[in-house]
Amino acid sequence: MTIPTHNGIIGMVCKDRKRGLGPSLLLEGEIKRAEEALDSIPHWLGFGGLYGLVYNNGIIPDADLDYCTYYGMDYKRIKQQFEAQGYTCTKVLLNDINRSKALYMGFNRPVDKKCLLPENRLENHQCHICLSFWYPANGMLWFCHDSSGEVSGEAVPPYYEFKGVPENILHKDDIIKVEYPGIPGHVKVSVPLMAGALLDYCYIGSPFKAQKYNVKNYEIQEDKLAPLFSGGAISRYACKLKSIAQFEDKAYMNGQLKESQKKWDIKRRQTIRRN
Repeated sequence: MTIPTHNGIIGMVCKDRKRGLGPSLLLEGEIKRAEEALDSIPHWLGFGGLYGLVYNNGIIPDADLDYCTYYGMDYKRIKQQFEAQGYTCTKVLLNDINRSKALYMGFNRPVDKKCLLPENRLENHQCHICLSFWYPANGMLWFCHDSSGEVSGEAVPPYYEFKGVPENILHKDDIIKVEYPGIPGHVKVSVPLMAGALLDYCYIGSPFKAQKYNVKNYEIQEDKLAPLFSGGAISRYACKLKSIAQFEDKAYMNGQLKESQKKWDIKRRQTIRRN
């Protein structure tokens, strides 16, 4: 896989260091901190960050970084390591049938607003990192976020919304370190060797890849597909569960996957028309 050379920016780019901590420096710092916090844990950059790195000239279309790891990693140890980097853990989604295991974590770190450009849109001047623990079931790796928005601290959510990829698309030995060119320091970040194939399961094929943000005056002016993808990554493999135990219910899972395929097909047609 060839990683293209580009400017690494998160939504917008600062062309002048003297003006303060612009988003390109912000991205540099956050990647460094996240990579150090996860140094001893198998992990990789995912979703918007990976999409920006591989397909979109380094533009990450949201103000957070998504990292991924395998289910079963010690979330309490990860929490301590992020806290050592200045982050606060805002939430942990727990497995309802094994509450010693996490499925998702969220972290915030405050940024001095005096160091930010006026155009910077970071919500409440917080850097946000999401970490999903990919759960193996039925030949798939499943990831979730706090879709309900009702969880704070460490808790079992009212329900889980999982999306998945075939487990053979990702192997522990296929995580590589690459430079994120275009940002100061040439920070190295962990990515899957089959990044393009992985992204194809999270975003709508060629129409989404063809999308390019219109950037003017170092700010995104237009994102044609934003209304269709405001919820982030989607998947033709998706399910909504009240309990992790429902992964074992074949009839229920077949119904969920049939419905998610329909939604995927609708999104794909809308994307083609919009593009």
